[in-house]
Amino acid sequence: MTRSRSCPQFVKAMTAAEALNMHRSKLTMFEMAEISQYDAIYTIGGFRAKQSMTQKDGTYKAHVGEQLKYRYEVRSGAGKGAFGQVLKCADMKENGRMVAIKISKAEQSETENAQIEAKFLTKIANRNPDRYSLVKAYDRFFFRHHFFIVTELLDINLY
Repeated sequence: MTRSRSCPQFVKAMTAAEALNMHRSKLTMFEMAEISQYDAIYTIGGFRAKQSMTQKDGTYKAHVGEQLKYRYEVRSGAGKGAFGQVLKCADMKENGRMVAIKISKAEQSETENAQIEAKFLTKIANRNPDRYSLVKAYDRFFFRHHFFIVTELLDINLY
């Protein structure tokens, strides 16, 4: 994981058009095309992506300061495994609340497994996870050819 400079933060969501008007000179051509796919922009991050971040082994190459879904900012790596990796990120929509983001490899079988996991986490979330001391799932999404699962940040590796 590589480091980049500090990240600008937004107090409220911007539209893609507003973000482009305000930050066009900072964004790469890749990001300018990508940002228009999102209704709400919470951060542009401090790392500039010029292309897809998928490595040869299918993992996502994350960078400290990078934005994910124009909502989350990468703070550090939290772990790696056969499935892909987990990052510690700030959720800029939720005033910087720290979350864990699991990123699947960009392979069909890994993506399908991650989607099944997300489905189970959603069912758990609908059944009062606090009562049973289960991990809370907040979000799931596709971004740059990878499937992402956002959960509460826990203190220990549960693997």
